[in-house]
Amino acid sequence: MKKILGALSVFIALGIAWYIFSDGGLNLGAAKKQIVQTAQDAVVSNAAPEDVAALALKAISLTQGEHGAELWRLKADWGNMRRRDNVMELEKPHFTYYMPPDNKAVTITSSKGEIEQEEQKIRFIDSVVATYDGRTLHAPEMLYFGKSRELVCPQGGRVEGEGYEGSANRIVWRVNEQIIESLGNVDVSFENDIFTTQPEDAGTPGAHKRPGAKNAQG
Repeated sequence: MKKILGALSVFIALGIAWYIFSDGGLNLGAAKKQIVQTAQDAVVSNAAPEDVAALALKAISLTQGEHGAELWRLKADWGNMRRRDNVMELEKPHFTYYMPPDNKAVTITSSKGEIEQEEQKIRFIDSVVATYDGRTLHAPEMLYFGKSRELVCPQGGRVEGEGYEGSANRIVWRVNEQIIESLGNVDVSFENDIFTTQPEDAGTPGAHKRPGAKNAQG
C-alpha cells in the first residue's frame, strides 16, 4: 500500500500527459495502454480504483501533425475511456487548430468533450466557444471531423465579430478552405450599413462566405 501511495504522489505532482504526433489519423493507443496499466496497478495494490483512475487521467494532451508540422493540439483537465465503445470522455477540453497557410489558431473550449477514434471525430459539448481572428462562435455542440477537416455545429450557433453578429440552425466550417456554410434561418445583423447583400444569393437556404468577407449572404 505504501508503494502505491508513493506512486500516486508522483502522479499528483507530475500528472499524466499523452502525446500523439503523426501524419496519420487520430490514435488513442497510448492513452488506452495507460488506462489499462493504471487499472491493473489498482487491482494488484488494492488501491481505490476511482482514485487511481482520476490521477492517471489528469492533464491530457493529444496532438496531431501533418507533413512534419503540428496540425492541432487538444488538452483537457481530466479524461475517462468508456470501455463499451472506446470513446474517451473529456472534462474542460481546450482544442487548438492551426489554419493553413499562415497557421493562425482556431481555439475551441467547452465544458465536456468526447473523442471517437474509429470515426476520427472530436465532440465538444455544452457552452462551446470557438474563436478565430477576432470572431467568436457560441454553440451548444460542435464536432470536429478529422477526415474532412470540418467543424460542424449540428444544433446551430451564434457568430460575433467586430460590428456584426449572426446565427443559423446549422453551421459548417471547412477549415482548410476557410469557408463557412450557414443553413436554416440564417440571420445576420450589422451595427453599420457597410456590408451589402449579394442579389444572386437572395433566397438561398444558406450562406457561404469566407471569414472576414464584407458581405452578408442568406
